[in-house]
Amino acid sequence: VHDLTLGPNAGGFPVLLDGEVSRQGFPSFFVRAIPAKTSLAVLAAWAAAGLVAGPPRRAGWAPAVGVALGALLLLSLTRFTVGLRYALLALPLLHLAAGRLAASAGRPRREAWLRLGACAAVVVAAAAELSAVYPYPRGYLHTAVARGHRARALADSDLDWGEGLLALRDFVQARGLTGWGLSYHGSAWPELYGLRPAWYENPLTAPPAPPRPTRGWLFVSSTNLGGLFLRDDRYRDLRAVEPDALVGGTIFAFDLDRLAAGRPVGP
Repeated sequence: VHDLTLGPNAGGFPVLLDGEVSRQGFPSFFVRAIPAKTSLAVLAAWAAAGLVAGPPRRAGWAPAVGVALGALLLLSLTRFTVGLRYALLALPLLHLAAGRLAASAGRPRREAWLRLGACAAVVVAAAAELSAVYPYPRGYLHTAVARGHRARALADSDLDWGEGLLALRDFVQARGLTGWGLSYHGSAWPELYGLRPAWYENPLTAPPAPPRPTRGWLFVSSTNLGGLFLRDDRYRDLRAVEPDALVGGTIFAFDLDRLAAGRPVGP
């Protein structure tokens, strides 16, 4: 990590949550991040599974939920909150516990159908929400829960881990763009995906870049737009304007000529 980033990680790895950056983690990270990255229908299923009648809670629901919440509590107390991926043990257990909602054996026929219908509705609702970012599910963010600009809600492995280069290649080729710039967050080499930006920046792997372009198209990874690894938060002005597109679920596209002319985003 070179000098333009936040510096060595000896003092802790930087984490972004709802516009705040911390090197010591956030005790409330999982309480705030999981709802922002989980369909509201799934959250409702988790809650409903503990309330409906069904098999005794001690038969499976309580142990699964207990282990999941215990893991999240331990991670929160130790402030080891550098990403949701460290809590992946908890999420399958919560999904497993939600299966209690579908326990229809021995229930009246009407109730059984209602339970199964509710489960089907959860699946359909979750799929509909995720379809907006398919095939880049990491880019999913529930804007009703997250605060402010999506690039300042979460970052790095929770929202943007370098995906989207193939989608960016298609976007550039479809429009015949030349002389465009890319501020990329990730470990991949854009050249391997057929991308040849005229201006390139990667705070984690590339040498310091010259001043960013002022004309043409500029593509900025969500993590860089949020300023997590950039001490000067150089893209804060672009967070205040509407992007022309969100490519691959994580790369914001800006037509700088349009912005300079004060024109609205076109169709």
